[in-house]
Amino acid sequence: MAYKRADRVNALLQRELGMLISEELRDPRISFPTVTSVEITDDLRSARVYVSVLGDDDAAKTTMAALEDAKPYLRHELGSRTDLRFVPELAFVPDRSAERAVRVARLLREARERETRSSGGSASRPPSAAQSADEVVDLLRGARAIAIVSHRDPDPDTIGAGLALGLGLESLGKKISWHCADPIPESIRFLRGSERYGQEPPPGDVDLVVTVDFGSVERAKFALPSGPRLVNIDHHASNDEFGSANLVDATSAATAELVSRVIDTLGIAWTPDMATAALAGIMTDTGSFQFPSTDGRALERAARLREAGADLQAITYNIYRNKRFEALKLWGFAFSRLVREDDGQLVWTELRAGDLESAGAREEDISGLVEQIARSSGMRVALLFNEQDGVVKVSCRTSQWEPSVDAAALMSTFGGGGHVRAAGALVPGELAAVRQFVLQTAEAALKSARARTAVGA
Repeated sequence: MAYKRADRVNALLQRELGMLISEELRDPRISFPTVTSVEITDDLRSARVYVSVLGDDDAAKTTMAALEDAKPYLRHELGSRTDLRFVPELAFVPDRSAERAVRVARLLREARERETRSSGGSASRPPSAAQSADEVVDLLRGARAIAIVSHRDPDPDTIGAGLALGLGLESLGKKISWHCADPIPESIRFLRGSERYGQEPPPGDVDLVVTVDFGSVERAKFALPSGPRLVNIDHHASNDEFGSANLVDATSAATAELVSRVIDTLGIAWTPDMATAALAGIMTDTGSFQFPSTDGRALERAARLREAGADLQAITYNIYRNKRFEALKLWGFAFSRLVREDDGQLVWTELRAGDLESAGAREEDISGLVEQIARSSGMRVALLFNEQDGVVKVSCRTSQWEPSVDAAALMSTFGGGGHVRAAGALVPGELAAVRQFVLQTAEAALKSARARTAVGA
């Protein structure tokens, strides 16, 4: 595929680093630098950052030295500003931008001329975000029967985005079906249309399958039909572009925000039910507009959805204020076992086999518990151990404040993954052994983060 995930991550890093260096760094050694390009490795673990400096050789040398010293701060801020699973190691490389621009322009022009001569037409180019959106909109307009798929262990963003899009397409006369391998949590069932989700995979006779809010096809949990065209709409930078058409925008705070722009482009009139579904997705994926991903576009979109009739009180009550009694009993077990270590920077608790039955709770009742643990004052790493049949499900949340730990990198040690601030893993073994192993690894990560912070101070 011409427009690879690495290209999107390069663009994201170039934009964010450019803003950080120009707006946030106050080192007097820095002399008008410009991030001209970023080249990330195929495994997304390290990136060469090319920097052009206005001035003489001495200005360039002192600027590059200052940027080297600022690496810990810059990586920390990238973790806060983006949803990259792993913030790459940065290697700053001096770049004579004017010369390089001329050289690149010449090489591109020559390559395009060669391609034009060989093809007899105009040269191709990677699709821009606008081109991707146009392709998706055209496919949605042309399809008659469309299956919308939300990811397993569904959250309000995948369901809200799916409902808003599907209900809107129905108003255009499309035949819509909704699919999710796992049951819809009770807290989301207030959304009109959620009862129409089925747990079976999409049929093979639809014209189009649209996945919302997941970065790899495995998140569907069931097999997707191979016949229909597959449209992938998502806001995760780690998306592997598995669709035949991909609309992936890592700068969107939620997939529901991205979907709402598609709905506007289609010229669909918003209904209160559609607006409520989309706003639920945006509110939850921004942590009620508290996460660093909350930007002006997300706030503006939320305001427009509210004006379109989104029921803010229904969202607030059902998602944030209406916990089942059995869920509260289950959370009580976890809170009674809460432990603070490393001067409060490491906070953890556990749910044991039998706790669900004792409380009369369901698996979905665990949702949101680790976020409550992460509210502990001074927390840098919060862990929830959930003992299941032969495995332990580990949920991890980390703080953006130093010493800061990458949750995805920590969980990858145990075969898991996720985002910089939220990740998880399924670890085979007995609870006590798994807990000891994970805690030791978390303590080592905190120690390393403290040392890194001390160096960057």
